[in-house]
Amino acid sequence: MATVQLLTSELTNLASESRRRTPEIRHASEKSLEILKSYRPSIQNESDFLQSLSLRPEFFRPFILSCQSRNTKYSAIAVQCLNRLIIEKSLPISLLNDIIDSLTEATHLAIEIQLKILQILPSLFQIYGNYINNELISKLLSICALLQGVNKVPVVINTAAATLQQLIVFIFDKVSDEDLFLKNNPNSIVEKKFDVPIDNNKKIKISSNAYDAQRIFIDLCTLIEHHRPKFLRFTYLPETFNLELIESILTNHTDLFSNHVELAYLVRTRIIPLLLRSFSINKEFPVITRVSRIIYLLIRRNLNILIVETEVIISLLNHILSLDSNSPFWKKILALEIFNGLFTDFNLIKNLFLEYDNKPDRKKVINDFFKTVYQILDSSNSKKLLDFGSILHPPSPSPSSDLSYFLSSKNSLPKVLYIDLLDKADAPHIPDNYIYYLILNCSINFAEGIGRFIMDLSSTPELISYLDASSLIPLQSSEMYRSDSNSTSNSDSHQSKQILYLNSSKLFEKLKDSSIKNDIVFSNKLIFKNYEILLSILKIFLYSNLDNDFFHNLIRSLQKLCYVSGILGLKQTRTDIILVFAIATINNTGKLGYQSPDINSLQSADQKNPANSITSSDDDKKKSFLSLSGTVVGALTQKLNQASSITYNLTPQKPSSNQLLLHTRYMNSRNLITLRALINIAISLGPTLNSSWRIIFVTLQWVNYYINGLSEEFDKNFDNSSLKKTEISASEKSLVENSIKKLLETTKDYSDDSFFGLIKALVSLSNDVLLSGKNDDKVNFELIKDSVYKTSPIEPQNKDVKKITLFPCYYNKIFFFLNIGEITELNSFRFLKGLAVANNKKELSSINMTQKSWNLILNYSIEVASKQTLSIVLRNKISITFNFIIKSLVLCCHTKEDRSVNVDYEKIDEKADTVFLDSLLLFLNKIIQLDQNSKKFNNTELNSVIISEFDMIINSLLNLKELLDKSGSYFKEDSWDIMFKIINLPFKFYFSFDNESETFLRKNPLILEKKSILIKTSFDALQLILNDFLNTLPSNILKTVIDTLFNFINQNYEINISFSAISYFWMVSDYLRDFLQPYKMDRVLQASLENMITNKEELIDTILSKRGEENKLILYSSIWVYLLYILVRICNDERTQVRNGSIQTFFRIIDSHGQYLPSWILIYNIVIYDLLKIRPNDLFLTSNTQERKAITDLKELGANPTDPKLKSSSKSEWTESFMLIINGLVRLYTTFLVEFDEKNLSTLINYWKGLLTYFDNILQLNWDSCNLKVYESIGDLTGAFIDKTDLENDRLPLEIRISLFNFWAKQSISLNYLDNQNYQDTIIALIKSYVPLYKLNESNLNYEMVKQSLMIFNRAVRYPVLPKFSSDNISCTVLQKAIIDNLKLIKSKDALIQSLVILQLASIMILPFSTRRKMEGKLKENKSYNGKIATFIAISYSVLPLLAERISNIEDYSSLIKDKTFIRLFSSCLEPIKFKALGVPVNKNKEYVGRKELWMETIELLGFVTRKAIKVFAPDIENNICPLQVKEDMWSLIIEAVKTCLTSNNNRSDYEIFDIQMYEKFKEIILPYLSFESLNYQLLEELVTSIWKTSFLYSLNDIEKSMISGIGDPIEIATLVSQLEAEKNIGTTENFQLTSRYKISFICLSDLISLSQPTRRQGEEEDFAVRSKRLIGQKCLPYFICRAGLVLRKFIADESLINLSPLPRVQQLELVIVLNGLNSILENHEEVESLHVLYPLIIRCISVTHKVRESEILLEKIFLKLNLRNRKRR
Repeated sequence: MATVQLLTSELTNLASESRRRTPEIRHASEKSLEILKSYRPSIQNESDFLQSLSLRPEFFRPFILSCQSRNTKYSAIAVQCLNRLIIEKSLPISLLNDIIDSLTEATHLAIEIQLKILQILPSLFQIYGNYINNELISKLLSICALLQGVNKVPVVINTAAATLQQLIVFIFDKVSDEDLFLKNNPNSIVEKKFDVPIDNNKKIKISSNAYDAQRIFIDLCTLIEHHRPKFLRFTYLPETFNLELIESILTNHTDLFSNHVELAYLVRTRIIPLLLRSFSINKEFPVITRVSRIIYLLIRRNLNILIVETEVIISLLNHILSLDSNSPFWKKILALEIFNGLFTDFNLIKNLFLEYDNKPDRKKVINDFFKTVYQILDSSNSKKLLDFGSILHPPSPSPSSDLSYFLSSKNSLPKVLYIDLLDKADAPHIPDNYIYYLILNCSINFAEGIGRFIMDLSSTPELISYLDASSLIPLQSSEMYRSDSNSTSNSDSHQSKQILYLNSSKLFEKLKDSSIKNDIVFSNKLIFKNYEILLSILKIFLYSNLDNDFFHNLIRSLQKLCYVSGILGLKQTRTDIILVFAIATINNTGKLGYQSPDINSLQSADQKNPANSITSSDDDKKKSFLSLSGTVVGALTQKLNQASSITYNLTPQKPSSNQLLLHTRYMNSRNLITLRALINIAISLGPTLNSSWRIIFVTLQWVNYYINGLSEEFDKNFDNSSLKKTEISASEKSLVENSIKKLLETTKDYSDDSFFGLIKALVSLSNDVLLSGKNDDKVNFELIKDSVYKTSPIEPQNKDVKKITLFPCYYNKIFFFLNIGEITELNSFRFLKGLAVANNKKELSSINMTQKSWNLILNYSIEVASKQTLSIVLRNKISITFNFIIKSLVLCCHTKEDRSVNVDYEKIDEKADTVFLDSLLLFLNKIIQLDQNSKKFNNTELNSVIISEFDMIINSLLNLKELLDKSGSYFKEDSWDIMFKIINLPFKFYFSFDNESETFLRKNPLILEKKSILIKTSFDALQLILNDFLNTLPSNILKTVIDTLFNFINQNYEINISFSAISYFWMVSDYLRDFLQPYKMDRVLQASLENMITNKEELIDTILSKRGEENKLILYSSIWVYLLYILVRICNDERTQVRNGSIQTFFRIIDSHGQYLPSWILIYNIVIYDLLKIRPNDLFLTSNTQERKAITDLKELGANPTDPKLKSSSKSEWTESFMLIINGLVRLYTTFLVEFDEKNLSTLINYWKGLLTYFDNILQLNWDSCNLKVYESIGDLTGAFIDKTDLENDRLPLEIRISLFNFWAKQSISLNYLDNQNYQDTIIALIKSYVPLYKLNESNLNYEMVKQSLMIFNRAVRYPVLPKFSSDNISCTVLQKAIIDNLKLIKSKDALIQSLVILQLASIMILPFSTRRKMEGKLKENKSYNGKIATFIAISYSVLPLLAERISNIEDYSSLIKDKTFIRLFSSCLEPIKFKALGVPVNKNKEYVGRKELWMETIELLGFVTRKAIKVFAPDIENNICPLQVKEDMWSLIIEAVKTCLTSNNNRSDYEIFDIQMYEKFKEIILPYLSFESLNYQLLEELVTSIWKTSFLYSLNDIEKSMISGIGDPIEIATLVSQLEAEKNIGTTENFQLTSRYKISFICLSDLISLSQPTRRQGEEEDFAVRSKRLIGQKCLPYFICRAGLVLRKFIADESLINLSPLPRVQQLELVIVLNGLNSILENHEEVESLHVLYPLIIRCISVTHKVRESEILLEKIFLKLNLRNRKRR
């Protein structure tokens, strides 16, 4: 709502309310309304209008009257309007007094009005403050005082108090604003007319505003003193509120009291005495709390005006804290909180120190404070509460257990500080240990402050401008100066910066009298005067029960204090703090305070000593400040009792006589924190430490023991089982390792003098533990037992740091030497630089110090390595470290980075590697030259000495390998000779034993193992040379390389090395190939070599002679041949792996590089010739396990490797070797010995014959596997010829082809029961090798070669024994399939060859039948055989298509018929047909997809052959194509085949259908040829009889069988049937049994009829086909008549018996067929006398034909025709 509108509304309400009771107010309101009506919003700004009201005082009259009326309604309206008008700055200045008075009157009204008035007052003073002075201020403040009366409600009182405080601050703000105005406007003048006193009884004039402020400040002090004020109108304010007002004034106007002497005077004369008096005498907690706040405020902000007073105040505070003070406990806490605040501001501490402690005539307030709090901490009760002890307390296992700490952030801090508790009447309960927290915090803040101060000082630009790098030492900072609290646990996350050494005389000269110099001097004095007492305080806390945060802060403060002491040059301070860290890190035993759970032996109940418990004397109790607070002591008594009841004695118990007790290894993460702090100090102050290095490295040694345990040489001599290990995690361990690593890395930046000091300290420590005489490998138990009690990490246990001595740890004696090695490695460039400068003849002291450092390291290394009394482990580690040093220096020589441009490093590089390799060789020679005299040692000791020296040489070889790996490319030519001397050291390293020790040592398996390791290590170095640097080796050393490889191959200690060494022949060969490749097949070079070298001796002479040096081609070519010669020598090694490896490598070289070899004649004569002589002696072929084990044992015992008894190799192992040789020879011959030109033809043929001779020699061994490989190789050889030879041009010599075939053909196959599988594999290989052999000789193939081939095939295919887990009833065996494949190859138009192949195929086809039965019978006779016999089913079935194919391809059958090939073929084919052989189904459902069963395909084949052959042999005999006997035999077999179609024991319908088809086919083929005389009539009779027998549709009954039995002529049977039927009616009612093959029976019945028909009409010419039909018809007609008679007889007999019942359908059909046949014959035959025998039956049938349709007509026709013919005949 707009202000004008609000005023109008309120004035209207006011006029309305006061209409009757107060007309004066109503009239004034109406008048004010009239004024408001003059406001025109459209043309006037409201704010301007409202401000213009200040010119109309009458407008405000209704509001003043309303407030004075003490009417609540009127006053409420008035106060609200006045508030609005004040905000709008509308009040007239002249009415301020009236308005304040009216507001004063209104304070007696309602609470809402009182609060509104208090709300108005600040606004009123802020807007009109310049006009409110003197009495108006007093009136204004009195309003707030009135509203604080006891009769007021709390909300009003509190609001009034806040308003009063605010107004007083505003009053002093006026003074500040006035001062600022004068400062900004120097020419302005403010009237100063009031006189006020100052120091020395003087007075000054001040302005009105300052005078008002001074009077108010004086009256406030007067009110605190309970006197009547002079200026203020009220006479009482609460003392606490008064103090709060003073604190507010001092807080908000600190500069005002410093700038106004009158106010400073008031502080000194009124405030300070008041505060001292109150703090000393007053025991009211609210008052003292506020007094403490003012004291802290004055010291912190107004020290410059309170120099004397502050000294008194701090002295008072120190007195209150002292043990002699009787002040309440809470007052001591307040005093400590004041100090705690002071120590957070280091600038304030600096000023206090400079004003007091630094001046002899003043009190040492800071030092006194530390002494006071130390007295508190040093009391017995305090130490009990703090659980102070001599070892660090472990951290809590989990955050939830932090309450178990005595001092922790969770249980040591109150929610609110006492000094901030302004609302408490009494001191509340605080944590019992809060006082210790404050002391700790003060101490930490002091150390932190000095640390930050020095750090900031050392990095200021002003100081840097004075620097001279030559006179100042740059140091690396650490993370101790990071602001986060976790810095001590994360040393790798900081960023380093340069920190300056501030104790330089040169720096002081440059600084002269600058402030920086004064600050440095101040810092030195501050630390020097306070460090001892401060260190004592911090040390107490260090061993107290602190939580992690407090512990981290404490460590960081100590770390900073040590660091600044170091850079300030306070050596004693630095050393003392370093020692504190060292002791805290490594001391883990003690009796006081917390006891580690990891102890060697906990005391039992009866062993505990009550005297060891921590108690305090009565005097201590009297002195204790805690005794003044019964509540605190009472609260902690129970906890103290509990803590003291768990006291352990960590003093080690005396060990038993036969067992040694170790120092405990217990260590927790807090020990690591102190350790890392120590390391950070060492990192930062390293160059200045000098003698302090001993403390640091002894500490690191003990830590190494705690974390890693005993060195290896102590494991057997000490009882380590009961020790609890360190309680640190892997991550913590890693942090420690990284910190130590960083420490060592910083040594690279040290000066040479500092570096020498470090090395000297380490050598001294190492000498103490290694060469002191107490610690050789023969452990002196008494000395060590004694040392357990006297040489723990610290001794004696003393709280005085200066009296404590650190002893090195004897449980890891090698530690210091290892650090020498690592530091040397890190400073390798330092030594190289020294060597460089010395080389340039620059005599500098620093360089001399570098050389001095190196000489110290080198001489000491040789000394300790040569001490044979040291243990194996120690000497081994010493050797490793020395080699590590050498390696570092050599690598540094080859490092091109970070090199000075002023040093000629190239000259050093040419010599350095040789120099250091000579040093390594010198070291090894020193070891080898050591005496292994058994008189000095017993066997056990001698064993240890030898093993130790073995290890040292092994270490050196490992070092050599690493050097080669990293910088082998930098080595110069002279270095390689040293390299190979070192590498061949294992072959020259022998110890001279006396007879007494030799046997013992040779049988020692550990020494044998060390020999093996030595050889392996040496070989690793050789491997590296050959892998990486072969191309850089000088040419004259290549033979040495080959001989070295040969040495490694011949050694018998490590077979894997022998095997690996062989592979490097390939690499050397490859290198030689690269050199000789451009001269491939150089004829001149070949001729030179062949003329120069004819044997091995000349080859070696060429390599070593000057001819090789002068002609690189000759040298490299000779070396290559020499390499192959060495490989072949190895190929006869008795070790299988070595032998096989050499064979493989040899042929690999030949395969890959053969085309580049210099001369094959040279290679054959020197290399291959020896290879072809490789054959095992009988001595080698032992398979006896015990014998072989005995030989192995002899080897391990060091027997001579060349002893024949050791040459043992089994048959299987040699077989493998032969296979490799054969494979390689095949590749070699087929690749490189096939250039058959005229010049070398005879030579190559001889080479090939030599190969076949070698094969013959292998076959004589009669080893199946070797035979298998030979046969496979024959195939490979011939196959390679097929691929590479142009057969049409006959480039392959016929002599070789025939030799290969003859070799194959003379092989034999026999039955092998013992190793059937391998033998079958051999046969398979032999058979398969025929494929390429046949192709190779196909052009010169003849009958004899085929015959020889088929003889082998026949013997192979009849091999009756199956391999295990195989069968041949479904698929062919591998052997069978190979034979079929070979038979497929043989193709020729030669009839003889064709005959051989067909007969072979036919014989294979019948193998499952009669042939197998014979085999089975023979095998069963051999009782030792229990294997599986082949079925030959699959091959029989598989070979038939091939047989059919070969027969179908024959053009001329005459010769095959003439030589009886077809006769034998037919005979063979009839076997599966008769047996109805199935063959092999194609799929799982036993279906013959795409093929038929075996017998079907066989008979089809016979049909095909019959069709072709019958045309040849059937025609007349006069052409004499083939003998008659052959023809007769052929007919006999053909008729037999036809008969097989008609007769079958299998009733399957599909078989019947197939038989019908084949019967029809045969009938079609043979019918035209049945008239030839070659066909025997008896055979024809057999054919017709077979048809007649098959024509019966159902089984004959007994009557019918009796009729035909015994009678051969069918007409006689017919006559008998007719006669029987005429005389007697004989029938049967038996059920019909239809034949299973009735379909073919119908066909045969029909054929019987059709064949009986006449084939020619009268007048037609008769050819041989018609004649054949006529002939068959003559044979068939009698059988048909017989057949018809039987049918008619059965019809007549059965019809009479069944009466009216119908005849079977089959019988009716049969009757109709027969009647039709008779009718047809009667129609076509003119004269058939034999038919008349049926006449009686025909007549009889006529009477019963009514039961069979069609029969009446047919019978009637037949009867008429027969009757007619009978009449004609008569």
